[in-house]
Amino acid sequence: MRESTRSILAAGSMAPSGENAQPWRFRVRELDEAIEVDLILETKADVSLYNHKNRAAFVALGAAAENMRIAATAHQLSTTILPYTASTDEALAARIIMQPAIIKKDLLSDHIKNRATNRKPFETAALKREEIASLEHSSTFPQVSVQIFEAQSIIKSLAHFGSTNEEIMLGNQQLHDFFFSHVNWSHADDERKRTGFFIKTLELPPPARIGFKVLRSWSRARVLNRILKFNRIVAGQNASIYAKASAYGVISADDDSLESAFMVGRAFERVWLEATAMGLQFQPLMGTLFLAYALREKAAGLSTDESSLIQSRYEALKTIVAPHKRVVLALFRVGRGKPPSARALRKPLEDLIVN
Repeated sequence: MRESTRSILAAGSMAPSGENAQPWRFRVRELDEAIEVDLILETKADVSLYNHKNRAAFVALGAAAENMRIAATAHQLSTTILPYTASTDEALAARIIMQPAIIKKDLLSDHIKNRATNRKPFETAALKREEIASLEHSSTFPQVSVQIFEAQSIIKSLAHFGSTNEEIMLGNQQLHDFFFSHVNWSHADDERKRTGFFIKTLELPPPARIGFKVLRSWSRARVLNRILKFNRIVAGQNASIYAKASAYGVISADDDSLESAFMVGRAFERVWLEATAMGLQFQPLMGTLFLAYALREKAAGLSTDESSLIQSRYEALKTIVAPHKRVVLALFRVGRGKPPSARALRKPLEDLIVN
């Protein structure tokens, strides 16, 4: 395999994904100077309620495709991305065709390796006007809308919405068990698995880290929730952290189809890379949105009370950010701050290439 091909595939593998599940595989054909890559959905990577009908996975696959398109420009290759969500091969997400061309290098390619989730509190000082404009205009996909919100009242509302995920997750055994199965408690564990996330990426202070180990037992978590409403306490604490940001961003589409999820993933990655290029810190807050989709599709696994909570908070979100019948598919906070304490690892490239 050519070094340029490996470099482009590696860029694709650096895309973000829920719980760092990395739901992609690559089937590669090198044709003279051209490259064709089939972007394959790894259906076993995430079977949680968060990924009902592969909606979360297709956001991640879109981000991987966009990384590859960006990286290809550094090798003088133009890219055509053909979504294959209507294909008879349900695992084939897209075909990516790269051909030699005289094109400018996309400068975002220099920041693919530096992009990272940061769960620390950010500074709340306002961003510069040109920074807001760069974030809002970093994506030019016509069917996708990027909105940036700076008002503190809206930031607090969106932080509250984002923390709904923790309130539900810590009170729902299925989601609780899925989450804690993806936490790696040591460097050695993280190096071995290369999926999920290392405990340090959660940015917990040492006492909270000990408490977190207690919570990984569902029987203990259930007792704490019943006696102390502990899941609500954690959600409230996280909402306070999430409110520490200069701005929030929302990405919406006309519908919540797989095609839209894929395009939102492409736009999401461009916005994140643009923030990285400007030296800004970034955290996606997608869990509640994915649960809202599962609820709309009548997925099993949520109680009546959980469903009502998600529904009411999603409707409140839409009145703020998407009043014109658009579907919100991505939410994030952004601001200046200290870099993250750790980064998610990735599977070796050889493990991601299939025949």
